[in-house]
Amino acid sequence: MAPNFTDFRFHNTGVSQAEYDGANGQGAFAALAVPALADRTAHFNQYMPASANHPNATERFRHPAVRGNPIYADLGLWNVYLNPDIPNPQASLSTVVCAIVPNCAVDQGLATTIAQFKTPMLRDLEDSAPYFHNGSAAKFTDVVEFYIKSSQLARQGALRNAPPEFQGMSLGEKDVAALVAFLASLTEDYDDA
Repeated sequence: MAPNFTDFRFHNTGVSQAEYDGANGQGAFAALAVPALADRTAHFNQYMPASANHPNATERFRHPAVRGNPIYADLGLWNVYLNPDIPNPQASLSTVVCAIVPNCAVDQGLATTIAQFKTPMLRDLEDSAPYFHNGSAAKFTDVVEFYIKSSQLARQGALRNAPPEFQGMSLGEKDVAALVAFLASLTEDYDDA
């Protein structure tokens, strides 16, 4: 949506899965045991980010993947949604999550937040490299090619918690140059003249 070119929502682009599988083997993210709401709440320190109320929390699901140590993964929004230590955004997050979850009554949609991150604004994106939440893409070309691969994984059923938008995405190598040019065109020319 112009003028900011974002939907202000959260999506799983596949970045966390690629990072985790790169460190732990293909398909490892799909097999990663992620606790349901009751277990997460009962064992807060074992799973959640550290806070003033829980200074000894492990942050194991807000940590980049570590080769040879498969307990660490970055689950993004899962760490914030329904987290009692972060009360302010909960009403807004619940509205956003439950608006797209067919059955939000099941754990209030927590499982659908796995590996989701907020969509950034695309305006002036060229000035904010590297890209993705973990900085794993250096150039627009890397981003577009990553989306091509992630959408293919989603259509094959191999992307955990895939966004519905990926089902209809039909980008190919022939589209890369045009998309890169479009993304570059959203950067303002701030001439100091």
